Amino acid sequence: MTKSDVVQDTQKLLNDEQGVRWDATRIEAYILEGIRVLYARKPHAAYVTAVVVTCPSDVSGIRDEYRTALAQYTAARCLMEDSADANNTALAGQYLALSGLGPMAG
Repeated sequence: MTKSDVVQDTQKLLNDEQGVRWDATRIEAYILEGIRVLYARKPHAAYVTAVVVTCPSDVSGIRDEYRTALAQYTAARCLMEDSADANNTALAGQYLALSGLGPMAG
């Protein structure tokens, strides 16, 4: 999996495949945030590359099976920018729930 793969997956979820509404730079920032959240919740999502495992700084350190979850989380974060729109807020909540990376129940 590459960062470009996750950007494209996210743009498809957002129905913005040309990057008109959310450009790649903004999406990439949310991808990095998603990597940190994913690693905090599921450390086994990272490839073990040494005796000590640290949070990956790029998608290349994340197992491929988490690609969809990372794209869903990223799409949710993009949609949250327009929280005044009830439809975007609802869709963001759905993507966050599907990703498994939403707020933890306390």
